Amino acid sequence: MERMKRRRWLWLGVLIALLGLAALLPSGVLAAENTATPPKFEKKLEPNGDGTYKLSLSVTGTASSTSESSKADVVIVFDISNSMDEETNTYVEYATGRYGSVSSDAPTGSSTRRRLYRRSTNNWGYYQYTEITNDTTSGTVYYLGDNYQYHEYTGKRYSQKTRLDVAKSATNTMIDQLLANNATNPGSVRISLVSFDTFASDATAWSTSSENLHSIVNGYKTPQSSHLGGHRGGTNWEDALQKADGTQPRADAQKHVIFVSDGNPTFRISSINGNPDDQYNDVHGHGDDDYYHSHPNYNYDAAKDDAKKIVDGGAAFYTVGTFGDAARMQNLATEAGASDNYYKADDEAALKAAFKNIVASITHSMGYKNVTLKDGLTSLTSSAFVHGKPGDFKYTKNGAAWTPPDAQKARVNGNQVTWDLGDMELEDGVTYTLSFTVWPSQEAYDLVADLNNGVKTYDSLSADEKSQIVKDGDRYSLKTNTDTGNGITFTQIETRTTNVLPKGATPNPDGSYSHDGFTYKKNADGTWTGTKQANGSGNFTNPKPVPLTGTKIKVKKIWTDNLDPDRPESIKLTLYRDKGQATQTATPIELKNSNSWEKEISIAPGLQTDADGVLEAGHDYIIEEASTGSKYEFNSPTYHPMLNNSATAMIDKNNHNAPLTELKATNIRRGRIEITKKVLPEGTEIPDGTRFKFKLTLTKPGGGTDTNAYAYTVRDKDGHPVSGAGGTVTSGGTIVLEAGQTASIPNLPSGTKYTVEETDLPDSYEHAASDETYEHWIGTAPNMTKKDDDNGHVVEGNTASRVTFTNHAKSFALILRKLVDGNMGDKNKKFKFTLNLTKALAETPSGWTPSGDSMKVFTAELKNGDALSLTLPYGATYTITEDTAAPDGYTTQYAITASGTEPGLADYKQDLTTGKQTLKRGVWITFRNKREVIPASGLKKHPLPAVLALVSGAGLGAALHFRRRRNAA
Repeated sequence: MERMKRRRWLWLGVLIALLGLAALLPSGVLAAENTATPPKFEKKLEPNGDGTYKLSLSVTGTASSTSESSKADVVIVFDISNSMDEETNTYVEYATGRYGSVSSDAPTGSSTRRRLYRRSTNNWGYYQYTEITNDTTSGTVYYLGDNYQYHEYTGKRYSQKTRLDVAKSATNTMIDQLLANNATNPGSVRISLVSFDTFASDATAWSTSSENLHSIVNGYKTPQSSHLGGHRGGTNWEDALQKADGTQPRADAQKHVIFVSDGNPTFRISSINGNPDDQYNDVHGHGDDDYYHSHPNYNYDAAKDDAKKIVDGGAAFYTVGTFGDAARMQNLATEAGASDNYYKADDEAALKAAFKNIVASITHSMGYKNVTLKDGLTSLTSSAFVHGKPGDFKYTKNGAAWTPPDAQKARVNGNQVTWDLGDMELEDGVTYTLSFTVWPSQEAYDLVADLNNGVKTYDSLSADEKSQIVKDGDRYSLKTNTDTGNGITFTQIETRTTNVLPKGATPNPDGSYSHDGFTYKKNADGTWTGTKQANGSGNFTNPKPVPLTGTKIKVKKIWTDNLDPDRPESIKLTLYRDKGQATQTATPIELKNSNSWEKEISIAPGLQTDADGVLEAGHDYIIEEASTGSKYEFNSPTYHPMLNNSATAMIDKNNHNAPLTELKATNIRRGRIEITKKVLPEGTEIPDGTRFKFKLTLTKPGGGTDTNAYAYTVRDKDGHPVSGAGGTVTSGGTIVLEAGQTASIPNLPSGTKYTVEETDLPDSYEHAASDETYEHWIGTAPNMTKKDDDNGHVVEGNTASRVTFTNHAKSFALILRKLVDGNMGDKNKKFKFTLNLTKALAETPSGWTPSGDSMKVFTAELKNGDALSLTLPYGATYTITEDTAAPDGYTTQYAITASGTEPGLADYKQDLTTGKQTLKRGVWITFRNKREVIPASGLKKHPLPAVLALVSGAGLGAALHFRRRRNAA
């Protein structure tokens, strides 16, 4: 059993050795004897998403292993004896595992693991603890601590792998590593599997499928786990080696057989000397090591012949004795003729060293030093170092930031970068990367914009420009890197390790030896290491050119002319870049109504990023129009396009970095002034030939009198043109309108200041509010403004500035008054009057009665103290007549005085009619009727008769009164 245990430990070493041997042939099977082959090196160009690109130069250190044959056929011999079911010191985290750990790390052996227990309650109500013996127990578990106290275990739980588990995992990993060579060299590696215990299985068919090989390995079981009794589960070297030897490699492939064990064979299949040790019918041997048996070496000798046959057949044969009595493993390698290929490993460190030597003896290990990377940028490509900022370089090792010594930092010479890593030998599997930022230069954008706009043709470019600008149909892109002056130089170091000095090696004065180009030196452990150096070089593969797509933009014509559209069918513009400078370019553009007044063109934007600020300054762009005529004004700002954190999205630096999607050229309809004359009230009869005069003054936007003559038209109140009206007017000129008419002065430059003043207002009219105001509109918003406003108003584009002068026709109150005088005047008597007008009224005045239908003649009756007010327009002609001439002894007079002025005696005229009068102010017309009794001669002026008459009347009245009282009594 002890020998069986040793054999079990041996197989664990075998599997680990096999995993290590995956490095035997990773690339060695892909090529013949190494020459100065470059390491993996690469140039990459990746967009940063902000209009710039990350350019990376990288090299990966490779301690590559290459066999001396182009192909390899590998036989893996797999032990599935019963000892493979024993547990190893390998622990894996498992949620329901049977073990815990004394620390936060996985156990490494019995001293660092905790046995776990489950708790239950016995019949007496006490806790009892039972050790867990499987990996399926869930719930709360416990461990036995100091003083034999149980404690709840809350850490990670683990299961313990068997040797078979470890073997399967290691073998599958090795299979993957070996077959990985087929990715670049299809079919370069094939694998066959032989499993054995007391009997060996037939070798599997050669395979290059990891999936199929994994399936076979994962299906292996020990005989005892398969419930196979009897003498199964032993170790039969002879049968295993015969099956391995029976595999046939390809004619051009090197065969490799790897045999690893920790003890001696227990069975064989050959009969020796009449089979004195036969105990079974189907196999020979006692089932244990025959080294000390009465018939020693029978099992070993049978296997030795097969091992020698493998070596004699040209296959490479390796043996590793691990964790036990390995004397027979060494003998097996020596007697087979492969004495240099035996390795002894008593612990893990020694086993790793053995694996390394095996790999080195089968392969040539390749390393690199004196590595120099060079790369050149094209002249149309910018970078920080081109602008004098070499600090932009970034260094990484396997993606992590790294600061190399100053001597190993990149150097710049013009547009070329040189990265010399010096005599440092590259670490295996480590990728060293130098990266920096690049972007298309301003000149590149300028050139492509000129090509797209037809300012230049591709054929007209210089050879240098053509070598950098790539044309693909109507698209252009930029080559960032030069075709020459970039690549890698290096020194390749080839290393091989052997157990013995190669035969024929010649000594050197320094104690080393030379053989086949290698210089060998003896190591402390007795092995020999040979090295050979060769210089080599390689060229970078340049990245694809970067597209210059951010240069397209629309030029769009904007019409602001809803006031009075009058557009042409097409219009010609010129787009200037850096107008007035030596670098000026001019691109003609024609916009048409049929293409919605827009066209796509190319521009050369600048470039700025949040990370680096302004990288390329860009240009000013301005649009000009050949002719705008007198009806429109042209406006287009100066644009400064910049790519902002993008290869496509632009902003306008001249407009607070606002997004820029189009270049606008705006035509604005020139504004106009409209002067309107309005007379109130509506329907006022205006005498023929009544004209209203207006003085117009114009000041240019920049100051100074506008001396241009502007045509104007006149419309009536219904908007119809007035025939024969209109003309031209200059600043200070006069425009004449009739009531209800409007003068329109169009095509005035925006910003023109103007004033309008009404002059020579006819006497019969007055301004609406006062003599100093008029109504003024800008657009539709009315304002009350002084007519002599010296500041003036400003003409706005596509806007009608409306000025309306509203006059009232003057009207005055005519008040007819009636007075009755005289000692005999009857103050209650009504007197009839007739009013005659030369023009009809619209309605009957209050207190008057129309006479007939003419609305020119009206009558009224007034008694003493009555008055009638009548409002008539300025200049109205009227006649007022008292109809009864001197009735019943009355005399008639009239007086015309200003309103509010009582007439004096001198104001009266003796007449029944005022005659025809013209109203030019408010007036009082007073008709005075007077009647008096004239006494007899001599009593003319004495009052006695009247007194007597009064007294007589009073006495008569009193007598009548007293008489009525008596009758009543």
